[in-house]
Amino acid sequence: MFLLAQLWLYLMLAAVLGVLIGVSLARRFWSVRSEASLRDVEFKHTEQLYTVSAEHDAALAALEMAQYEANLALESTAADAAGMQARITERDRQIKELSAMLMRVNSDLAKAEGVRRGLMAERLKHREELEALRKQVAANRAELAQVLGQHEREKSSLQEQLAAERAFRLQSLST
Repeated sequence: MFLLAQLWLYLMLAAVLGVLIGVSLARRFWSVRSEASLRDVEFKHTEQLYTVSAEHDAALAALEMAQYEANLALESTAADAAGMQARITERDRQIKELSAMLMRVNSDLAKAEGVRRGLMAERLKHREELEALRKQVAANRAELAQVLGQHEREKSSLQEQLAAERAFRLQSLST
């Protein structure tokens, strides 16, 4: 009966140890997956920033080119005032369109930066959670080791008692 209880205790300790190891491994795999997804998101964000920056540069170059062409047109057509006014109006319209495009690009860039900062904050939060869970697993392992050590001491004490009882019974049977 005592050995059955002892076996039951061993099985419970093995089950608790298995659960703790399973939780620890699950946390580790979860951490690896979230770090990989964070790297992917950061990579996509960097690509998006480069794309927005290239669009911004193209818009600025187009704006400068339009201004340069407007200035050339103004200088070359000084005699034709009416035609020149129409060209100026067209160039102004193009400049306004490009300015609006530039403002949209700047807005997109600001939004992308906000998303990046949010992701960085979330990454720090997940990292802190992971550290807390690692500390908790370490504490649980230490507690389990302490319980196992105590159990081993109790087991050896009970084995000594059993051996003494057997020796006593053998001695009483032989007399």
